[in-house]
Formats: sequence, C-alpha cells, structure tokens
Amino acid sequence: MKRILFFSPYSLWQPHLLWEVTVAYALRQRGHTVHFVGCNGLPDCGMEPQRTGRRDGSVCTQCRQVTWLMPQTFRLPASFFQDVLSLEEQQELQEWVAGLPAEALPATLWQDLPLGEWIWPDMVSYWHTLEPDLNRPEVIATYRNYLYGAALAVRALPRVFDRFAPDVLVTLNGTFFLHRVAVETARARGIRYVTHERGWMDNTIVLNANAMVNDMEQYRYQWSNWKDVPLTPAELRAVEKLLIQRRKGRNMNWVAYSPSPQDLQAVREAMRLPDQPVALLCTSSDCEGSLYDRERTVKQIDWIRHTVEWFRGHPEYTLVIRVHPNEAEHARVDDRNLQQLRALKGPDLPANVRLILPEEPISTYSLMDMASVGLVYGSTAGLEMACEGIPVVHAGIGIYKNAGFTYEITDLAQIPDTMARVMMLPRDPEIKRMAYRFVYRIFYGLCVPVRGVKVGRDFCSAQLSYESTAELAPGRDADLDRIAAYILGEGELYPPPSPEQRSVLPVHEDRFFAEQRVAALLVAVRQQPGRADLREEALRLLQQLGMEGEAAALLKSEQPVAA
Repeated sequence: MKRILFFSPYSLWQPHLLWEVTVAYALRQRGHTVHFVGCNGLPDCGMEPQRTGRRDGSVCTQCRQVTWLMPQTFRLPASFFQDVLSLEEQQELQEWVAGLPAEALPATLWQDLPLGEWIWPDMVSYWHTLEPDLNRPEVIATYRNYLYGAALAVRALPRVFDRFAPDVLVTLNGTFFLHRVAVETARARGIRYVTHERGWMDNTIVLNANAMVNDMEQYRYQWSNWKDVPLTPAELRAVEKLLIQRRKGRNMNWVAYSPSPQDLQAVREAMRLPDQPVALLCTSSDCEGSLYDRERTVKQIDWIRHTVEWFRGHPEYTLVIRVHPNEAEHARVDDRNLQQLRALKGPDLPANVRLILPEEPISTYSLMDMASVGLVYGSTAGLEMACEGIPVVHAGIGIYKNAGFTYEITDLAQIPDTMARVMMLPRDPEIKRMAYRFVYRIFYGLCVPVRGVKVGRDFCSAQLSYESTAELAPGRDADLDRIAAYILGEGELYPPPSPEQRSVLPVHEDRFFAEQRVAALLVAVRQQPGRADLREEALRLLQQLGMEGEAAALLKSEQPVAA
C-alpha cells in the first residue's frame, strides 16, 4: 500500500479541492493512505489576483478554515505546512526577505534554489502582464511576499515529507510558487508527483506525472502518437458537437468571452467590410503564469504591427484584429498592453484594417465565419478556424504549435512571404481533417471526466455528486479507476494507439467531411440559385456518397433538397 500526500494550499478553490478529495477517497477505497497539507496563512499567496481588490484577509481566513475543518467535513487527515516551523524561523525568513535589494529579487536564491525565478509566473498572473513593473512599490511588495512564502515552503516541506514519507505527491498544476516548491521537493527526492488542472471541457481534469500540467511535451507526445490515426464516426460527431457547443459558449469549463454568433450581414455592415477576402487576427491573453515558459520567438505586439504593415501594402485584402475580450479585465491592473493595442486605432491605421476592442460586443465566431484566413498568437480560435479548413497562421504559444496544420511564424521576416501565400489559399479539407483529429485527441484524449464533482455555472463553486465513498470503489467508475492507477504509477492514463487502431483507413472521415461539404453546398445553392458551379459540385458529391435520390431531386428542381 502507498502513501499519497495532497499538497493543497489553495483549498478555497472548490473545484480543485473537491477533485482532490474525490481522488483521495478513491485511493483510500483501494487501501492506500492519504494526507492533506494546506497553508496556515501568508501575507499574500496570489489566490486573489490584484484586480479583485480583496485585501481584507478574508480569503486567507476562509482558506485556512477549510483545511482546519477537513477532518470533520471530509473525514480526511489534514495539517498545515507551517506546523513544522518555529516562530523564530518564520521571523528569520521575514528579515531575510526584507533585506533583499529590490533590483535583486528576480535572481534571488535561497539554499541555492532559484526562488526569484520560480515566483515569476505568479507575478505575471497576479499583475496581468508579461513584464511586471518592478519600479512600482506595490509590485515589489508582492514579490517580497511571494519570496517569503516560497522560502517558508522550502524550509518546511522537506520536514513534512520526512514526517509523512509519501510515495506520491499530488498537487495543483505545479506552476504557483508554493506548488512549485512542492514538486521540486518531490523531484529532488525521486518521489513521483502528479499535477492536475481543470480540463478543456466541463467537469474534466488533466493530469501529468513528473511534470507541470501544462508542459507542452504532453501535448506533443499525445499528438505524435495519434495524429495518423483516423477518427471513427462517433469521434467525428463528438468533435462536431463540441465545436457547436463552443460557438454557444458551452462545455468550455470556463466562462465564454465571446457572444454567440450574430447575423453576418449585420456584422459586415457595422464594420463596413468590403466584399474582399478577410483575414481575422485574434490576439491572446498570454499573461497567464502557466503559459509563462512557452517558447515565444516573436512578441505578440511586434507580430501584430508587422502584419498591419503588410496589409497596408495590400489593399485588396481586409484585416480584422479582434482584441481578446478579457484584455479589458487585465487592464484594470496594468493597461500597458491594451494601450499598445488601442494605439493601433489611430490616424495611421490603414483603411483596410479594422480593430475591434474588448468592449465591443461583436462575436468572434461571426468573424470566423467571414474569414478566409486566421491569424493567431495562441488562441483556441485558431484551432476552431482550422476545424473549418481555414488556413491558419500561428505566431505564438498555442497548444497546436507545430502540429502540422498551421503556418508557423518564428521570425518577423517570414510574415510577407507567409501572408502572400495564405491569402491566396482556399479552405483545405486536409487542414480540417487534421484539426478534427487534434481536437479529439487533446480534448477527449487528455481530459478525464470526474463524475463525482459537479462544477457550478460560475466555474468557481462545486459540490460532490455522490452520497457515499463506496460509490468510488474499484470497478464503479472506469475513469476514476484510470486516474487512481495513473497516480499510483500502475497504469497509463493516456495510452498510445493499438496496432488495430493504427491500421484503420480514413474512410469514415472521408464520408463525414464529404457529407458536411454537400450539406453546406445545398444551403449555398438555395441562397445563390444562379451559381451553377455550386449545384454541379453538390450533385457530384451526392452521387459519390451514393445519395442517388437526393441527386435526382436536385436535378429535377431549381431549388436544392434540404440539407
């Protein structure tokens, strides 16, 4: 039997806590020992970003209470990591942090560990910028608070590990500074650790063993294993359904930033879009700590400016820049990035470029429907456009980077040739095929349902949906069985394809995409009855699909049959 340590300092985040509680119950049902370790309070831990304005200590008090009451509430053993430290040790660390020069904070070492570096992702998330301004006293104060918390954890967690002797550590994502210290402690001792985070679909989680949960290598590994395996009819329909849900702001496991699709003609008129090819550029909110170490070969703002200049010289095309709607929220704390984007909308903006700011209620999906080309720095909008066969240029940090169905920008000098090429390209069924596979293998392959936890509509609250932990016993839930085996290192959570799966031919994909195409053609013929070319292509596809009755009806009627 094994001993599993759950390091849960952010216990007030209900979905994450209840996922861990459910997994802990499942492990205990299988005969293993579990223990939770929380936090007994810090000057600032980053749970409440600066934009919330909550500085009255209430969050810290409530979080501490959750851990304190875990033995009564959940019947699970729990303690605080500070329990193993004396008041004198804590005072010593406070004095050490207070004596550090402000300019030296990013490079701070403690016991030869790069705490200043480990903390930087938290600074990025807390201050909503890739470049927190260390000239601001309040930013420096945050850095010192985080350094103090990290140093406390560095001193305490080895003792916690000695006391509990875990075989496995389970913790949230591994990026936040307290969690980072925990995974580094486990790594230094050769102890297996498993990080987790909310998945890409409702009521799912993603896990990663011996790595940060958002480590790009997991996406690359999953895709390299499965990219050549065709999808089954059920898998194709699952992707199609998911894409429809996302257009309506559903099944995203987080709030929807875009309004639902709007009337295309009304959007065109409102934006004064001419009848010419449109490229849609979707910016990304890239100041998330978990994305901090993603490779960036070009800066987002530089890429945007150079792309604008290319369109200045090509008035036969229109560029629409959709600034991420959440950028306005970030600007409440640090508006430098939004101001750089707003500055584009000056008198020097080319006549064929439109800039849509965060507060403008225009649906990104309507813009995607009008786009001939997609330009993204990492947004999932790029993946969704690729699922429509739209050529997509990717310049940043998307999980689909180098997946094989995007045009990658790694140097600003590539922009002219790349744009000249893609603006001439039609929608490509092979782009669509590969993007569908990618969505299924990542969204359904890496995201594991946790049916025992129901996340609220606000995505911050949650509740348990089982009445007894006996419902979590082995054999009752195959996905929970997989999670438990994975945490214990006794089974694969994301197995590679079998030889039989690798040998499948893409016949189902071919038919599925042909049916999608013919349905779209029939709608287009109804809307444009004078387009003989559309009618001929629809007729050809209907005959290829063996839909002779529908083909005959199309031949006899001036109007097409219903799709």
